[in-house]
Amino acid sequence: MKLNNTIEEGNEERTALGILLTISFCHLLDDTMHSMLPAIYPMLKDEFGLSFFQVGIITLVLQLTSSIIQPFVGLYADKHHGWWQLPVSMVFTLIGIFMLSYADSFLVILLSVSLFGLGSSIFHPQGSQVAQQASGGRNGLAQSIFPGRRQWWLCSRTIVCSPDSDTSRLEWCTLVCVYSPSF
Repeated sequence: MKLNNTIEEGNEERTALGILLTISFCHLLDDTMHSMLPAIYPMLKDEFGLSFFQVGIITLVLQLTSSIIQPFVGLYADKHHGWWQLPVSMVFTLIGIFMLSYADSFLVILLSVSLFGLGSSIFHPQGSQVAQQASGGRNGLAQSIFPGRRQWWLCSRTIVCSPDSDTSRLEWCTLVCVYSPSF
């Protein structure tokens, strides 16, 4: 394989489809856990007596730790690629989920959300690197599988078609139509 984005015939590496599907599934889980937090805002607000300002602070902490620092984590990952980074990201997310489930104060909620976001910010650059390595030179295929767009489409349509939903189908369809293009 040449370095200038072309693949010599007969010299193409084999695409590791199993790895691509696995990392895509992990990406789906990570993004699902990440999007779960706004869904429980009403419960957090009621249980802890939070103001809308405090709920906004929770969102700010999540966005700072998951989105704002992600490019810096990506820079680090480019220079110091290690096998341990993906499991560490999942451990941070898992600890954040458990801490949130046992939170007894606003500060514990913020700490758990920051771990949650940090796990997500570590996962995305590393997951993208793994997808590129598993691509076998078929980078377009890898990047079309890794983001999990097909899984998002499938999951969102499954929710819409669910007959036991507490929310009306019109509301679900509106959510899907609004958010599907962004994924």
